[in-house]
Amino acid sequence: MANPDEPRLPPELERRIFEIAAVSDPESIARSVGLVAKRVWAWTEPIIYRTVVVSSMNEKTGVAAAILRHLDSGASGKPPSFFAQHVHNFSLVPSFWLFMGARPSPNAWKPAELARVVRACTGVKNFSFMGSFRPLSAKENHLGDALDAWRPRKILMLADGPAQFAEYATDPVFRDVTHLLLTTMSSASDPDYVFDRADNLHALARLPKLRHLAVVVQMPTPVLVQLLSAPLQLETLVLFGAENCTTELVGIEDDRVVILHEEENILADWQEAVKGNPDLWDRAEEFIRGKRRGEIESERFVSTGGKQIDRSLILLLLHHTGRAYHHRRQP
Repeated sequence: MANPDEPRLPPELERRIFEIAAVSDPESIARSVGLVAKRVWAWTEPIIYRTVVVSSMNEKTGVAAAILRHLDSGASGKPPSFFAQHVHNFSLVPSFWLFMGARPSPNAWKPAELARVVRACTGVKNFSFMGSFRPLSAKENHLGDALDAWRPRKILMLADGPAQFAEYATDPVFRDVTHLLLTTMSSASDPDYVFDRADNLHALARLPKLRHLAVVVQMPTPVLVQLLSAPLQLETLVLFGAENCTTELVGIEDDRVVILHEEENILADWQEAVKGNPDLWDRAEEFIRGKRRGEIESERFVSTGGKQIDRSLILLLLHHTGRAYHHRRQP
């Protein structure tokens, strides 16, 4: 009978296969394949904590709650340095989504609790948030203070007002951002073009490492021209919005501009990216390279490229994992 603790493949290949499978479903597959052998658990356990999603303050659940339990356990739990090393992606909705007069549950997040989790995750590289991380009372700005130690490279900001981006841009969390996606919550009847405001343009220009910008907004061409003419060092400008869903932008001759209007929503794209699949930035940059190689017409701005996920390694892993786990359970 084969010993599941003995590798069946070259160690580098075996580890790569297990990690690819674990990333595809950290909540389930990462834990399951970790039962195969101790070495596999050492590879896959950190992947369980790679992505943290706090979708509501109403209930402490998921990886974030697990991190808090470890922090509460003191010496018997994992140290903050473990999460600083292994938590790379963090999605945060720091608001109560309550309807019909409902009250927060007894297991609701307290701001100070969430701030403890945030303080432990100082290695976050990819940060998405919806709403505001500024509380109503400056005296209890636990979360904002905790975020001061973060230096993510990618930020997806579905906030209540990129129109006020100039206020956010001074926060330390934006200091090292290279990829920034901004949305607006304005309605079609009262559009807010965001970048027809000098303070927002100046705020972007003050972000020293910003090279890739995406905006979810109905932006008229004159406002786009104003953005492209601003003193920014942009390499990519991605546009979303109904008015931009055309094959041409009249008067625009800038190969940094890419229009994306795909079926998948932005958060779904973020979730695919944390699994290691191409995201909107990858597709936009490939489109730009195609234009510069002459493979795409210079007057074309719409990218229609979709996502392709190769699951062959995952299927191979699951086949071997099933066999190994079966042998391990034999008496």
